[in-house]
Amino acid sequence: MSKPQNLHYAFELAGGKDNKALTARVKDYLLPNLNETDFSFEGTTGLSTDSLRVLDILSGSKDGKATAGNFLQKIGKQGVQTGDKYAFVSTFADGKQLSALTLNYFTVQMLQRLGGLDNLSSEQRVGLRNYFTQQAAVSAKPCCVVKALRGLRALGDIPAVRLGANQKKQVALKDKAVTFEIVSSFGQALKAQTLSKVSLADLSDNKAGLKDVTTQVKLDGAVATWNAESAKIGRYQLVITFGNGFTVSSPAVTVADKVTVTSVQYSVEKSLIFPTTFNGKVDFPNKPANIKQLTDDTYLHLSVQAGFLKSNSERPAQVYAALKKKSSTGGQNVAVTSYGKLNKDSGLYEITFSANKDIAVHLNGDYELSVHVADYRAETSLVYNLGDIKIWYKEGLDEGSNGGVRDEYKPLPVINFIYPPEKPQISLLVRHRPLILIVPCRGCCRARDCVPPVLPVSLCESR
Repeated sequence: MSKPQNLHYAFELAGGKDNKALTARVKDYLLPNLNETDFSFEGTTGLSTDSLRVLDILSGSKDGKATAGNFLQKIGKQGVQTGDKYAFVSTFADGKQLSALTLNYFTVQMLQRLGGLDNLSSEQRVGLRNYFTQQAAVSAKPCCVVKALRGLRALGDIPAVRLGANQKKQVALKDKAVTFEIVSSFGQALKAQTLSKVSLADLSDNKAGLKDVTTQVKLDGAVATWNAESAKIGRYQLVITFGNGFTVSSPAVTVADKVTVTSVQYSVEKSLIFPTTFNGKVDFPNKPANIKQLTDDTYLHLSVQAGFLKSNSERPAQVYAALKKKSSTGGQNVAVTSYGKLNKDSGLYEITFSANKDIAVHLNGDYELSVHVADYRAETSLVYNLGDIKIWYKEGLDEGSNGGVRDEYKPLPVINFIYPPEKPQISLLVRHRPLILIVPCRGCCRARDCVPPVLPVSLCESR
């Protein structure tokens, strides 16, 4: 174990403070062997881990503070900002002997001890915190995790903003307040904070600039409360500037409202052109008593008046109607939706259904008709059931399953043997009978000498 490592352990056990034993070693061993040009120690090439241990000890010593300050001044000019992270690099470091995490850990420790953290901008300090947070998450070695956590501890006074304990999700109703907690890098509450300025960023509108809402935010200890009643519905983020100069952003929050359906007008027409007058109207939450039967040569037109409960100038992003077959034999899979178009003149959503074109499987019968309203700014989506409507096709199926196939065409669950039973075998009876064939004589011989030949013939009789 090298001498700088032993001395650094003793320095940490002493709480990072100088003592008589260390003072003697600083004068007779550490300072004489440290090159203040490239900060190499005892003949090493460039900055090494031992060099940083020596510098860390010097930062806590009266005789070595000037040398440590010289190092911090040089290394401070080599910080690099990458995205939301900030880290120190060194052109005179030995890359084979020194990791970036070790360099940043010792540098932050010395900056904290000598008060140099105050010379960093809030963006740099937040970037260092993000750097150590990432290293603590991805490091596989326990020693690296410890270094990252100790670096975060040194930066623990940097405030961060998270959702309040009673704010379970990132959606807040328009008439409710949004709470945030001011915490440190380790999630501990930071109560000794003051607000300098609070700006509101509208994430729903990229063209909108920051709006000053300092008077709408109250800080009580470590809890900040924003009254979002005056804000229109949308997605927002607070940009908070504290009294110590740190500027951090809060998690995004959606200010939501309840969606409503005021009325639905309906009409069944033979024309595709959207009508100006309708057959009937229903006011929410009542259901229509009767809707004229829809056939394959007619169109169902719906005019929906939908909006938000407390945001009268806003309109929901999606309003659509759905038709679903009512059946117990598979026809319930037949469903179709049609999205509405907002008529800017009337402020109503116009929806049109064609039973012939919109529904692929032509099944006659009753269909459930419903209107749906959805929006990311809505507390919850709304489903308004308008009742049942009968659809009849000239060449449609009365009932079916498997995509409209009639029941008589469906395969049987069990295929029975339909061939006739095999007949029993029948035995054959074979009989042999002699047959006498008489051939008349034609005068070729004398009558007394003529003997008719007898020819035996076997005959086969059977059933």
